[in-house]
Amino acid sequence: MLKEHNIKPLQDRRKEQRLTFMFKVIQGQIPAIKQENYFTPQRQKRTIKPRNFENYQHNNPVEKYTTNNSKCYHIPHCNTAIYGNSFFPRTIIDWNKLTDNLVTSASVDAFKAAMHSD
Repeated sequence: MLKEHNIKPLQDRRKEQRLTFMFKVIQGQIPAIKQENYFTPQRQKRTIKPRNFENYQHNNPVEKYTTNNSKCYHIPHCNTAIYGNSFFPRTIIDWNKLTDNLVTSASVDAFKAAMHSD
């Protein structure tokens, strides 16, 4: 039914909303949340991309440390699964996987458009 009406799955729509909110925080458009209180920039280092194989289910620990852009952030240490699945750790992991042209977008509308085109 989703394909029939050209609607993305709920999981993908939620991920886009989280990334858009993070983009707004980083750009300073959400004054209640200060970027420096929640996001620690990560120093530039080599790009890590885990290998994926077809028809193989895996839980690669390196995958969450993937860095694809120049505005990567440090993933906070999580002692519990509840905190590990909360907004900041989960969204930072997804943010670090974005390409450079997405994270350097000039505006929120440009960010959303670039996200939809991928």
